[in-house]
Amino acid sequence: MPPAPPAPTSKISHEQMRDALQRSGYLLEYRVEELLRRCGYMVEANQSYPDPITGKSRELDIAAISAEPLNDAYRDILWPRLLIECVNNTQPMAFLTKSSMAPTAHIYDLKFSGVPLKIKSNKRWVKLADFLKMERYHHRCKGRVATQFCSFTPKKNTQPLQWLAQHKDIHFDSFNKLCFALNHDIDEHFSNAKLVGKESLNIQMYYQILVVACDLVDVFPTKDALKLSDANHIHFIQSHVARGKEQRYHIDVVTEKFLPKLLGLIDAEAKKTAQLLKRHSAPQ
Repeated sequence: MPPAPPAPTSKISHEQMRDALQRSGYLLEYRVEELLRRCGYMVEANQSYPDPITGKSRELDIAAISAEPLNDAYRDILWPRLLIECVNNTQPMAFLTKSSMAPTAHIYDLKFSGVPLKIKSNKRWVKLADFLKMERYHHRCKGRVATQFCSFTPKKNTQPLQWLAQHKDIHFDSFNKLCFALNHDIDEHFSNAKLVGKESLNIQMYYQILVVACDLVDVFPTKDALKLSDANHIHFIQSHVARGKEQRYHIDVVTEKFLPKLLGLIDAEAKKTAQLLKRHSAPQ
């Protein structure tokens, strides 16, 4: 006897489409992309990169870049480079924050690609961020930091309702994607660089950003209790092993509402960095 034909499925209505889209991350990505374009960034959505573990192609939600020229000829340029993941979290994400033991040392974790990444000073080569003393003005060298996070899931069959604090795969995956995409982006920049004539300044300065649609909560453990407060911006540090070496990736976790303010902060830091580079490269 032949198998019965599959039961017909109902066609989705426009109202159901609207509901599904509003619960997804697609609209958040669209709004973030539009904001970046209005702020003068060149934007690429769904940029592909190879997963270093599986070798399969994966996609980063948004990659964006802008330019801070050091001269009118646009020969020497600092490029602020943004790598962004968007999460439409239905429940708040909580981050356990603490005071950093040495916040100024975070300049050694800042990510750059291009040339020059080291500058000769007093007969020795110094990393770019150290030479420019970026700890004096970069936002990742101040304030509290987090290395742990969680979200919340309702526990089944509990009265009154109880909640579980746990990592959601989608959030953990977003942080990993930012790390993997950054490593690939740096490799691509170096591999595509070509020296034509006199070497010019060509530096990409990276910012990894996770934009969330729902709330962020800053959790501050005290001796006797937990202090919880709503937040718009969390400085999260992800430790990740790449190429057999542990690396620290600094990620700005922000609400959609706070993103314009973060972009203003990045713009100010890029202009300050370009100003210092211009002063260094000017004829003495």
